[in-house]
Amino acid sequence: MLRLLPLALIALLLAACDGSGGNSTEVSISSESGDGNTSITAKDGNYSIHAPGFSGSFKLPGLAIQGDDIDIDGIKFPPKSRITAVDAKDGHGDDDHATIKFETEMAPAETLAWFKSKMLAQGYRVETKNAGLAGAKRDGSKFTLDFSPKGNGTAGVYAVDG
Repeated sequence: MLRLLPLALIALLLAACDGSGGNSTEVSISSESGDGNTSITAKDGNYSIHAPGFSGSFKLPGLAIQGDDIDIDGIKFPPKSRITAVDAKDGHGDDDHATIKFETEMAPAETLAWFKSKMLAQGYRVETKNAGLAGAKRDGSKFTLDFSPKGNGTAGVYAVDG
């Protein structure tokens, strides 16, 4: 399911470089295959890529991914949201997962309603669970979406298991 995710996200990561530094998004992506393992990490403008036949580290201006930069099966993050961390692993089995941490100016209840309506419109199976949502995407992969107050807005964690 997540099979070429690391390579597909390289373009997104490099396109999102903006020099903001202090608001940079932490990224950790890994993939395991018969040809070798691939990993990409980014933190505070320091990037590291390790893949079969290539390995390197470099520094670029801070990476800041906005909610508008990410689309999950047709679902955008709320307006003015900021992605604070991305962690994805393609372990080719039960160990596949992806987690996106984000912040938005919307209150938690408003954020929950935003995602629930968008997910239902995309054919997700969704139920309210504690202060968040849980269910399954159209492809059957399970997800959770947890919200907590952060100032006047919301901090959220979207997690999908392959």
